[in-house]
Amino acid sequence: MCMQIQPTGSHRAATALVAIALLAAARAIDAGLVSPPPCPIRALTGWPCLTCGMTTAFIHVTRFDFPGAFHASPLGALLALTCFAWPPLALFGVRPRDRMVALLPLAVSIATLLSWAFVACTTRPA
Repeated sequence: MCMQIQPTGSHRAATALVAIALLAAARAIDAGLVSPPPCPIRALTGWPCLTCGMTTAFIHVTRFDFPGAFHASPLGALLALTCFAWPPLALFGVRPRDRMVALLPLAVSIATLLSWAFVACTTRPA
């Protein structure tokens, strides 16, 4: 039997805070207050990792430069836009449908691979 976990108001609030924290971190990096560590996979192989470009995409989204965000990482841009949209939706109690939640792991896996393929094709090994 599969146990379903129903998100409560506190779950929605927690995920909204995570979304806000991710956007705040992107702003802090953009302002030069902190710097992310270099990607060890790119340093070792010269090829981008599965999440390469996501920090840059988040920074572009916080600047409202959406084409730049999608060019840096399509998946990162979608994730950053979701982080912008989620806090107000969570505040009003919006919940995704069960069917959407069930398809989420497959959709995320496919989106990650497609995004990586895009980044790998648009960037050359270092």
